[in-house]
Amino acid sequence: MSITPIVTQISEQLASARCEQDLDNELSTISEADWQLFIDHLSSQIKKLEETEPERVQSLRYLMHSYLEGWQRKKYRELSCR
Repeated sequence: MSITPIVTQISEQLASARCEQDLDNELSTISEADWQLFIDHLSSQIKKLEETEPERVQSLRYLMHSYLEGWQRKKYRELSCR
C-alpha cells in the first residue's frame, strides 16, 4: 500500500483546521500508525527541502511542531481518561 493517499488525506484534514480545537478534532480521527507514516513523510520532506529550498524549511518545521503539540494533547487526553 502506498503511503501517498494516507499522507494526502491527513494533510487535507489538518489543513482544514482553523484553530487549536479544530486541529485537536482532526487529530482525534487519525490512527497511531497513520500518524507515524505522516510524520515520517513530513520529516523526510523537510530534510530534502533543507538542500533545495531552505526558505521553506522554517515554515514546515513550525507546522510540524504545531501538529506534534496537538498529537501530544490527544495522547494526554487519552491517558487522563483511563
